[in-house]
Amino acid sequence: MRALTRAALVLAVVSLLFMGIMAAAEQKPKKTYPFKVPSARIPPGQTRPPGTLLLNMLIKNEAEHLRRTLPRWAKVIDYWIIGVDDANTDESPEVIQQYLGHIPGEIVIVHFDGMGPTWSQLVQVGIDKYPGATHGIIADADFMPMKDHLDKMQLDIRCSKHMYTIWTEDHRNERKMDWIYRNIQGAVVKRRTHQILEVPELEDQEVFQTLIDLPVEEREGGWGDRSGKKNERYIGWLEKDLEEYPNDTRTLYYLGYAHFDIYNQNKDSAKPEHWEHLRKGVEYFKWRMQVPGGNAEELWFATLKLGEIYERFYQDWAEAEKFYLNCTATDPERADAWFYIGQHYRLRNQIDKSLPYLLKAAKLPMPERSLFQWHYLYECLSKLEYGRALVAKSDATKQQFKEGKRLLTLANCANGDPGNLAEQKSLKDLVSVKLSKSKTDSKVSSLRKLLTLVDDHIDQLEDDLSARFKQTASLPFEFEDELRVTYWDVLNAYLDPFQDWVEQHKKLKGNKTKLETFSTCKRYRKLVSPYIKFLKEYESDISNQLSSRRVQKEWERINALIRTTCR
Repeated sequence: MRALTRAALVLAVVSLLFMGIMAAAEQKPKKTYPFKVPSARIPPGQTRPPGTLLLNMLIKNEAEHLRRTLPRWAKVIDYWIIGVDDANTDESPEVIQQYLGHIPGEIVIVHFDGMGPTWSQLVQVGIDKYPGATHGIIADADFMPMKDHLDKMQLDIRCSKHMYTIWTEDHRNERKMDWIYRNIQGAVVKRRTHQILEVPELEDQEVFQTLIDLPVEEREGGWGDRSGKKNERYIGWLEKDLEEYPNDTRTLYYLGYAHFDIYNQNKDSAKPEHWEHLRKGVEYFKWRMQVPGGNAEELWFATLKLGEIYERFYQDWAEAEKFYLNCTATDPERADAWFYIGQHYRLRNQIDKSLPYLLKAAKLPMPERSLFQWHYLYECLSKLEYGRALVAKSDATKQQFKEGKRLLTLANCANGDPGNLAEQKSLKDLVSVKLSKSKTDSKVSSLRKLLTLVDDHIDQLEDDLSARFKQTASLPFEFEDELRVTYWDVLNAYLDPFQDWVEQHKKLKGNKTKLETFSTCKRYRKLVSPYIKFLKEYESDISNQLSSRRVQKEWERINALIRTTCR
């Protein structure tokens, strides 16, 4: 026993040592920098102070946007640096001074050389001249805070970066950007467009980055949009970035998207050069799929875009479905691909094939993701599309109608196309009518099935149930000769009211209003409750007397249906 204990102890120690060696081997080597990096540790006895925020903008001819956005920024920032392009021709500098002149900051005239190199100059100016700012925020001129207050305790000096949320103007879509940085040496912006922000890890750091509550609204119409050929300029910068960063996953993704966007903007009158941009977009998206690593959400979206391109523009569903299914496998919590597959089959009247995909999309809550969040899909469109498919299904079940009504009730289509809101109400009403009809049909159907079973096997049942029923005093019926009452007689006595119900239902079938009044669950329960009470005591006796196993099983199944209808 002692030897075994010692052996077990030695094994445990060896295992722990091995695990420690492996853990140490798996740890990433600590980064070193040619400058001193602050510590994330708060000294004992001190409390963490609130942060201070420096606004960092890069603009050209943005006076119109600045008049709208800067008054809001002035309420949440403590410092500012705004780079004005040396080719600026409007009154942007005057507007900046008008709204931010009372806050420490300065305008820096810059010669634009792509987003990363130019913005890095501004970041360095902020580090050198405004060390009192604990954090800087990269923002475009058309970004406007949606709140007048920022809790500065969220600006945590123990973190290298923070994320904030950028909403589209209609507030349907949002993305989260990690463009808040510690205002320290080493912070740098890389890539000429679709830039990334790199910040050193702090000494003794436990959390590198968090999301803070700073929602901003983004609007179109900046100088890049107004000046035209935006995507063509982006492609030029991205190709330079790809030369500097071969196989860079982010650059590959955005090259694919820029080429695709040129085609998409011209798809209604596409010329050969536009189709060539689409071909290049597909090439870069596929290249992105082949390179491991990088941002998983960008990879997922490149795959989704390939599905859309092959479905809508190349008319190749077999290939499109492969990309969509790849998306459902790599991120099953996102509804987009489930929705597109289901929608494809619904539009081709393959309703049974569409419903599982559309139900999946309609039931998914919107997951926490940083990029490409299509809020309206989760709020409205997925549920609307499921409703469209459901009402097209000729043999939809009661359960499907119930689920459809629930989902259409949950849908919030108020923030989109007014036609969607009207369709939501129309579909919900139609599903409710079909559900009501389904409930009515299920009530009469269960009773009709019982009567049919008895009629089909009447001679056999009369013989099988010919034994005398001795407890007639407990029944709600009176018989002329109680000594000769059989199980068959008793069963028929219970079936007579059912026969009357079915006949009456048949007569009212052409009058919807009277039928719904007649065929309520309350009336149904009142009708069948004596029979159900009788079954509770005598069902097994009757089953044991039946000579046909098939009839016995069918009778028990129908009784179970009668019990559960309207429950």
